[in-house]
Amino acid sequence: MSSRARDGPAQCPLVGSGRRGASVQCSGENGAVTAKPFSACSVEEMRRAIQRKRKPSSSKPLPAEDLALAEQYQAAVTSRFPKGVLVKVQVRNQKGKAVLDFKGIPVNDVGMLVEVLKAQLALMSQARREQKAPVEA
Repeated sequence: MSSRARDGPAQCPLVGSGRRGASVQCSGENGAVTAKPFSACSVEEMRRAIQRKRKPSSSKPLPAEDLALAEQYQAAVTSRFPKGVLVKVQVRNQKGKAVLDFKGIPVNDVGMLVEVLKAQLALMSQARREQKAPVEA
């Protein structure tokens, strides 16, 4: 079985439509990425390009408190938008740091996103202050 059939088209790091006009994101000896026509790529360049696409951004796990915080933001944002609006809030690992991605926010609703984030930030700040405040008897 060829490596192309085994890897399948979903894993192929092609840019453009169709193989004839497609280019491949190849990494050179120094690690710099350049686009080359598919027909000009060697098998080894294709293997390196696929391997580069498959590498995880970080193997360092995210702290539990960062994941909990991300889930709070996610719940706050997705609960405020109407059912018909497909808003996604995703957390990803970028070199060991939790990063939030917001997708599907209609331009007219960006203000609502800002309001939700401000309100959630205020709630979390208040909760932190209450945790740090000494308990009076």
